[in-house]
Order: sequence, then C-alpha cells, then structure tokens
Amino acid sequence: MSYKAILFGILLLLAVPAVSSAQVFFQAKGSGTEFCNGATTKFKSSLFFEFDPSQNLLVATDPNFAHIIANMQQSDLFFFDATEGFFSYNQNDTDTGMFAATFQVSGLLLTTFTGALNEVYSDGCFKSLTFKSAKPFVAP
Repeated sequence: MSYKAILFGILLLLAVPAVSSAQVFFQAKGSGTEFCNGATTKFKSSLFFEFDPSQNLLVATDPNFAHIIANMQQSDLFFFDATEGFFSYNQNDTDTGMFAATFQVSGLLLTTFTGALNEVYSDGCFKSLTFKSAKPFVAP
C-alpha cells in the first residue's frame, strides 16, 4: 500500500466523526410528490435536518422539529476525496424510508448536501422528495 493511500485513509478516519456525529441543523428547499388517500399532491416547502451524535437523522417540515416526517439511522458514509462524499440513512420501524445525499465538507465540518428522501408511512401514504444545497441554520 502506498504512503499516499495510508495518509488518505487516516484522514478519512479522522473526518468521519465530524460528519456523522456532530449535532448540526440544516435547511433546504424540498420539492416532490405526496400521495395519500388516493390523492396526489405536489410538495414544495423547506425541509429541516438534524444530525445527532448517535448517527441519527431527523427530517422535519418546520424549524422547531415539531412536525417530523422522518427519523432515520445512518447506514452508509463514503468519501470521494477530502472534501466530498456520500451518506445514506434508513428508517425501518412502523414507517419505511431512505435518505441519500452527496455532501461537501470544509475542514472537518459538513457544509452542504444535496439528495433525496423517500418515505412510506404505516397508513399507506408516501413522500418522494428531492432537495438541493442544504445549508446550516441555527435552530430556535
């Protein structure tokens, strides 16, 4: 194994806790489709994301996290290089969901991400949403 590959591996190990474990709040504009009770509606609203220290992700439609639409656990985290990567979260309780996004970091801090959220709820309703350029915000 080359010296460069070893150094890159060490960098990735050091960066993982900052991206996956830091409690950080993000906001992004989301759009997509909701289906419930035989009706399809367009979704276009802000989404709010909270990454907590135990590698969970909350997604809400309000900045106070009073209306949570997903509560997920991290399943994958990959770095493409020192500044970009991919992560995914799954939900498998009474609801089933998948969140997947590409992200950017600066130093060891998550700065932005873009991706998709798909949720199927226990009542048969579902959401299929995309979002771009999530940015940090200060939670109230």
